[in-house]
Amino acid sequence: MLYAISDLHGCYEKYVKMLEKIRFKESDTLYILGDVVDRGSGGINILLDMMHKDNIIPIMGNHDYTACTLLKAFGQSDAKSSREKLRDAFELWLYDGGEPTYTAYRKLSEKQQKRCSPISVPFCSMMRPARAAETIFWRTRCRKRRAC
Repeated sequence: MLYAISDLHGCYEKYVKMLEKIRFKESDTLYILGDVVDRGSGGINILLDMMHKDNIIPIMGNHDYTACTLLKAFGQSDAKSSREKLRDAFELWLYDGGEPTYTAYRKLSEKQQKRCSPISVPFCSMMRPARAAETIFWRTRCRKRRAC
């Protein structure tokens, strides 16, 4: 069976319940149409679960794009000028629901961070980029939404 869902926004428990409700199995395919992370506190857990399932195909949404971009930038540079340039983008990400994702990422062990890190590939490369993700991000940056 073929399934599609979007806007999980870190709601890990709802994600698990959804998989149970549809009786998701290895012969099925699930497309996640963006926004796995942010707002809810379980985005990292969803990502870790998806990494173990070849039949879940995530497509990067604006929240996923922002998380990948910022986490990658933080991991690559300690230069003062880079930090200053990133400050506004980081604050906007936190405001738009990124705080739970960032907090959960920071709580991971160093080994887990490397697995989930955009620098080490699995986190971002497993997601297929959506067209105009950056444009979508800037168009929606001022909307604050609720978590799960």
